[in-house]
Amino acid sequence: MPTVREIFDALLKEIKAILRENVHEMEAAVKKRLQRLLISGIIVSVLLAIVISLFGSAIVLLLIGSLKYLSTFMPAWEAWVVMGLTSAVIGGLLFLVLFFFIRKRLRTKQT
Repeated sequence: MPTVREIFDALLKEIKAILRENVHEMEAAVKKRLQRLLISGIIVSVLLAIVISLFGSAIVLLLIGSLKYLSTFMPAWEAWVVMGLTSAVIGGLLFLVLFFFIRKRLRTKQT
């Protein structure tokens, strides 16, 4: 006849086996979810970098064209000042948009 200690040990072994199986399943699910999040985060980051670089290139080409156009009917130094102010405003706006975008993304991830 089994003793109380043997019954208790067998019961604990069963509980350990069940818990170990559940832990492995949860670990696999968490790893899969983290892998998907990591891949989607990398893709979003790369796409955002590409869009920002394309936007920056378009702005540079637009400013160069505008500089050439402005220098036809005003002195070159005034055209450079106008383009400098324009690029400063565009850069400031881009900075603010990215700042609010990143701030919003960080706030939603914390909650």
